[in-house]
Amino acid sequence: MKLATILFGASLCFTGYLPNFANAAEQPSAEIGTIVTARQAAASPGAGVALDVMKNVSVRKGEKLITGPFGRMQISFIDDSEISIGPEADITLDDLVYSPHMSMANQFQVSVVSGAFRYLSGKIAKLNGPMVSLKTPLATIGIRGTHVLAIVDENYAGCIVLLPTPGAEGKPSSITVTANGKSVTIDKPGWGTEVTGANTPPTAPRTWPRDRIMKMLQMSGSSVEFLK
Repeated sequence: MKLATILFGASLCFTGYLPNFANAAEQPSAEIGTIVTARQAAASPGAGVALDVMKNVSVRKGEKLITGPFGRMQISFIDDSEISIGPEADITLDDLVYSPHMSMANQFQVSVVSGAFRYLSGKIAKLNGPMVSLKTPLATIGIRGTHVLAIVDENYAGCIVLLPTPGAEGKPSSITVTANGKSVTIDKPGWGTEVTGANTPPTAPRTWPRDRIMKMLQMSGSSVEFLK
């Protein structure tokens, strides 16, 4: 399987789910997924109305998703990939093309600016792995059949952990983290690395304490069931 790519960095922002209405004259983009559930969200920049709960709301290419101090959100995409984000997170759904019969046409691109998140790869990563990317300023992560947990903070620091992939026991799963021209590869669930600044390489891979992973899962709005 080819590698998919994730890029890391950070910045804190205010509450809200903000679809991208930069050019209202254009036809709406195709739906690429669904917000399964969310707390502390806004319907649009124009409405400016904060909602305590959102469920089963469609998302489209170019939309921005932002949570508040106690917010969280779970998004399911049309290729069965998933992203969960926790408080004070900021991501943009840059692009998603899912074409089961044209492998090279597939792509999935998300920009992650801040917050804790969990990403579970889907069918696009299997069909055209190099075109799957989550972007933030600090590091690049290549993924293979992967379940990733990460946090990026206001100081542009981040920590990244490989989680067990549900239903893929015994199959290859790894992440390659590159920052400041240096790379490390992690192929053991529960192991992770850190990038502590813009000019620092990732730390050597090491096992992550279970309680730390549990805290990261909670911060990403996810269940601790993924540690089983």
